[in-house]
Amino acid sequence: DLRIYQFFLNTFYKNDEEVTTILREKDSERFALLIDIARTRMKTLKDLKDFVATPEKEERYESEQIEMAKSLSERLLAISDQDWDEENILRALKDFCMDRKVSMKIAYVLLTGKPLGLPLPQFLKYLGKEKSLTRLSRYL
Repeated sequence: DLRIYQFFLNTFYKNDEEVTTILREKDSERFALLIDIARTRMKTLKDLKDFVATPEKEERYESEQIEMAKSLSERLLAISDQDWDEENILRALKDFCMDRKVSMKIAYVLLTGKPLGLPLPQFLKYLGKEKSLTRLSRYL
């Protein structure tokens, strides 16, 4: 039951404003979507923060990171708001990786700050286009 997940997660993260903001999702369908995505990778309650936290902005980025972030941002921007779904997001991610000749881990790092995480197409759909692009804007 989702209420049980919400209760345990809220209790566990009661002092973490960023995670509790996500957990206070008013739309039960969106919360259910997040839990379904997270359950595919979470082993402990602590894992949720690692998966959903906004990556920290570093003082300085390498020019290659900046160029890759621009390239991925352009790919995601090309998806119209009404077409922002898992299939189109996955296609944009794969095209980015093929064009740049990089692994999907690079897209993970650019978007999450980590080489692995929640399934990107599902997570980016959950975040929405604007928040997904905001994650890349820290490089620009």
